Amino acid sequence: MPPRPVSSRPASARRHFWPPPESARPRQRTRPYSRRPPVCAGAFGHHGPAEDYGYRPQASNPRRDVRRYRRQGQKRFCSVEEVRRLGLVLKQHEPRSPTETAIVRLPLLTGCRGQEIVSLRWTEHREGQLHLHLSDSKTGSRMVWLSSPARRISGGLPRDSPRVFASTRTRGHISSSTVGKLWTSIRVEAGLSDVRLRDLHQTFASHAVTQGTPLPIVSHLLGHTRPTMTCSAHMGDRETEAAAERLGSAIAGMLDIG
Repeated sequence: MPPRPVSSRPASARRHFWPPPESARPRQRTRPYSRRPPVCAGAFGHHGPAEDYGYRPQASNPRRDVRRYRRQGQKRFCSVEEVRRLGLVLKQHEPRSPTETAIVRLPLLTGCRGQEIVSLRWTEHREGQLHLHLSDSKTGSRMVWLSSPARRISGGLPRDSPRVFASTRTRGHISSSTVGKLWTSIRVEAGLSDVRLRDLHQTFASHAVTQGTPLPIVSHLLGHTRPTMTCSAHMGDRETEAAAERLGSAIAGMLDIG
């Protein structure tokens, strides 16, 4: 009687076979970039915690000779026609999911990142004010100018929780997975399957530049703090507010929300 193949034997028996058959070996990753080098750099690198706490001798970073792969930035901007298609789909979903559709619209109208909108508190958006005062964003605390369409959306949200977009299950904000599920459905219906929610923030900047908004003002609207972008420091609030209003109205027209 011929022996049974390894794949048909119990798991306890298969563990004793080494090396495993070629078909059972894990496939090697073909992607050239890995998160391991930067993680090691943070843990063991120059002035890293391992060296600071005395767990490793100074200048003993194990990845000092590892060449870091340069990742190619993935940027995707939505055209005017694509924003219009997105607006039509959002209108269809709005009666069933008004909160989630507001989360999708606000990054397009304000230039905020998706997580900044999702984690927004009412203390950062006081009633009657024309700004959001974000206490914690990717670039630190900053002020966001709200156009009239953005204020109409935020003004129609219930104020029965400290969170603008509160979760129905926990005391925190709505979960990213809930928003992600709706966004996956919306982008497929709109024919934007390669557009991520974070790309809406970049779409705002793209349309601002297309409409002739000066780069320093665009930098100010997005809250950039890099030295190459902080030339907007001399820009007055009046010019920035006018640009936010002009751009927000233009994108609202594309979304057909008036």
